Amino acid sequence: MEGKNEIFSKRICEGCNKTFVPQFCFQYACKECWENSDFVNYKRKAAPFFSIIIPAYNGEKTIKRCLKSIFSSTFKNFEVITIDDCSRDNTLKILKEFNVGIIKLMKNKGPSIARNIGAERASGKFLFFTDIDCVLDRNTLEKTYQLIQKNKMSVFGGTYNKLPADRSFASDFQAIFANFFETKKKEPDYIASHFLVIEKELFKKVGGFHRTPLIEDVELSHRLKKEGFKLKIYPQLTVKHIFGFTLYKSLRNAFRKSYGWVRTSLMMRDLTRDSGVASKELKFTLFGLACFLIGILLGFFNKFFFLLSLISFIAMLLINMNFFKFICEKKGCSYGIKAALYFMFLYSFFVGLGGSLSLLKYSFNKRSLKEY
Repeated sequence: MEGKNEIFSKRICEGCNKTFVPQFCFQYACKECWENSDFVNYKRKAAPFFSIIIPAYNGEKTIKRCLKSIFSSTFKNFEVITIDDCSRDNTLKILKEFNVGIIKLMKNKGPSIARNIGAERASGKFLFFTDIDCVLDRNTLEKTYQLIQKNKMSVFGGTYNKLPADRSFASDFQAIFANFFETKKKEPDYIASHFLVIEKELFKKVGGFHRTPLIEDVELSHRLKKEGFKLKIYPQLTVKHIFGFTLYKSLRNAFRKSYGWVRTSLMMRDLTRDSGVASKELKFTLFGLACFLIGILLGFFNKFFFLLSLISFIAMLLINMNFFKFICEKKGCSYGIKAALYFMFLYSFFVGLGGSLSLLKYSFNKRSLKEY
């Protein structure tokens, strides 16, 4: 885990492979390499309000659209710091087309460490974290700045737009799903890293992101809450996500996220928490789906069990009624019916499969639940 205990332990420099003693928590290169080799063709602003930090790994298909949207913003007092996490495509070449700070990592470190390194080099008062597959509206930064001036907040966030930047059944579903459940509660359980705004000094104080698989933003949010900070997501602050989802990619994403989420939840002992997209509705749906399938299987031996399936189906509909109404309002009833069936059966099945495998693995292997 990134934290206070690691600050003075020796590390191997990412640039020259020599051993060095870091001077701060997020330093992954010796002083000479750190000062001379990371920023490329970058005209730094003296004191930008926002430092927009974007980790980049094999993002050649989306990074140009992301950066163009940022530089089209009506609000101009920002800098952009990108961290190329050892990409194997043309990501670095595309980054050099823009006036952005570029930190090139020699080894793939993952988004948590990449964001931390970007934060250390940031000069803005507020850090604005987003992803390479997110597109900002022209007035997003302006709205964000105005909210800070009005409410004097240290940490808050936005969510996905109800419509994604790319249009398909699966991409539309994922955008609506995330938007609804991330903004459902007045005080959210977490702020996602695709739209996270936090004061730089506060970010450093709490130790930045930890190397939690897939859901490092959830783990950071929980630490902030333990420190007494209230979290807030503003529905009017959105980014359009480039999902590129087919049904296969959507289900694979559901499996992977569920697998990582259960691992982290076991570590933090909050498996049953009503947590954004890992909502109580989804967890009840998983239980309902299990009862539905059991009823179908046993119904061939005793028709009474078909009644269990019917009750489970009705229960899943009622539990998710607000979500399904939300889908119909945004996309129409035809799409809403298809999305409801997809959510209750296919999507939830793969969420349950990933979560179950993670539960089996880590419940019997407590040592692997140790934080990084």
